[in-house]
Amino acid sequence: MAEKLHITNNIRTLRFFAEEMTQQQLAEKAGVSRQTILAIEAGKYSPSLELAFRIANVFHVPIGEVFACKETCGPVPEVANDKTKKHGVDITTDGLLTDDKRTLCGELMIVA
Repeated sequence: MAEKLHITNNIRTLRFFAEEMTQQQLAEKAGVSRQTILAIEAGKYSPSLELAFRIANVFHVPIGEVFACKETCGPVPEVANDKTKKHGVDITTDGLLTDDKRTLCGELMIVA
């Protein structure tokens, strides 16, 4: 049996860059309760694929900029988009997992 992946997210960071959007505002836009957003942000609940895409769509970013996994993943491409450049956000490419850096499964992740 395969090990369960530990899913991490950047929802709090994305909310901050989206004019400090509240959990309630995100919940309304994604069609879920504030408690659901709170649980996802805290890593206590992994959203369905559909909800993950809805959350990414709220922020107008690829799903890989919202969610990532802790298991062994390929290297993160060294790419910056206008949003990360505008806000001076660090883009991890070293494959490390620390408190301030996270590894992505084949996508780009921003870290405040």
